[in-house]
Amino acid sequence: SQMSFVTRRHLHILAESGIAEPRDSDTSEHTAEDHLQRADLVVDALVGYGLEGAPTGLAAAVTEIAAAARRPILALDIPTGVNAETGAVSSPAVMAATTLVFDLPKTGQVLPVCEKNVGELYAADLGVPRAAYERLGISTRGVFAEGHIVRLRR
Repeated sequence: SQMSFVTRRHLHILAESGIAEPRDSDTSEHTAEDHLQRADLVVDALVGYGLEGAPTGLAAAVTEIAAAARRPILALDIPTGVNAETGAVSSPAVMAATTLVFDLPKTGQVLPVCEKNVGELYAADLGVPRAAYERLGISTRGVFAEGHIVRLRR
């Protein structure tokens, strides 16, 4: 198997949890396309904010399949294919209906260049002490005064 250590570890945790039974993708009668076509929502958590350049390999293939499925996509932290610093959109890239950013938005995801890929933008409070941001000179301006998840942009 070509799974990373982290992927194997998470698969083990899933199997031990009893919540769902992991399936061997080589023996499944359903393709990824089949699963996505039946999905109510696709969650994009493929790459993360460290992406430099376009997604490649499996990440690129899954991104293309998700786009072709034409299902609503919720991107976690940043849509795959969007550069967190510049907002540049590569090909392929996820076109999220909604993005849930962890704590504060990344510089690039609030720029007009990637607005269609980011979609509605929400922030989730991860509990980072505000004093930590203050020490770095970052103003949070009471972002989470209304709750733990707040809408930043429609």
